[in-house]
Amino acid sequence: MAGLARLDHKETAAEKFDGNDAKGIGDPRPVRPSARSTRAEASRPRRRRLTLWTRAPRGADTYDLDMQERPIARILYLLVALSAGSGLVIAFLIAALDAHPPPLPPIEPTLFGIGTPGWDGAPGRLADLASYFTEWSNIIVCVVFLLLAIRPHHRGTVFRVLLIDALLMILITGVVYLTVIAPNTPPRDGWNLASSIFQHYLTPLLTLLAWAIVGPRGWFSWRLIPLVLIIPLSWAAFTLIRGVIIHVYPYAFVDVPTLGYPMVILNIIGITMLGVVIYAGLLGIDRFAPRWTPA
Repeated sequence: MAGLARLDHKETAAEKFDGNDAKGIGDPRPVRPSARSTRAEASRPRRRRLTLWTRAPRGADTYDLDMQERPIARILYLLVALSAGSGLVIAFLIAALDAHPPPLPPIEPTLFGIGTPGWDGAPGRLADLASYFTEWSNIIVCVVFLLLAIRPHHRGTVFRVLLIDALLMILITGVVYLTVIAPNTPPRDGWNLASSIFQHYLTPLLTLLAWAIVGPRGWFSWRLIPLVLIIPLSWAAFTLIRGVIIHVYPYAFVDVPTLGYPMVILNIIGITMLGVVIYAGLLGIDRFAPRWTPA
């Protein structure tokens, strides 16, 4: 019994010591770290401050999430969405108000541009506008980058594919316009010129720069090519099917009555190959180019 009493006394003293120590009135001597904890602390990698240009690991979602939360990222995303949206609004007003200048000779009866003037022809002009690859690409860019500006942490395969489609399609729009369309049919008045600057020059450039600077990066993969091509090839199928019905086409390189189906199919394949080349370039930037972040 005496031993149990002494044990209880020791436990009570220990509890008293713990209570005093929690209140700061226990043993005043500082606790020295052990040699093992010191070595572990020394071997632990320190967080390096990101410099102006830093090469982040492939697929570094932590980096992208941090970068996309910065105000500069939201500003760039919003600028891209505003650029694409401005071009779309101007193009819509031109089509709705019949503000297109009359086509220059020689007039191609199988291409868009000839229709009922005034308000009676507005539905047909708006339907033609929705059939341009330029409008498809700018709509996707506007929606995707507006969503990124509102909520930068969008994830998932669908949004990933939409982002890649936005980049790929808007760059195809810019390249094809500069090399094929602009030399033959440049814009001829103020509103058409403004729409063209937004849709064919400013938006492709801003889209590429915003993505390269603030991401999201690490999303490109060759395995996504079949999914990425769904929207562009859907546009081609829609254009050909609608052309069979209304007998007019948006671009000379898909003008079936003039070129014939074999040549049109070859042109579509050629533009698809151009898209694959651009995709490879974007994949290289995505994986190997330095990523920018404020110091």
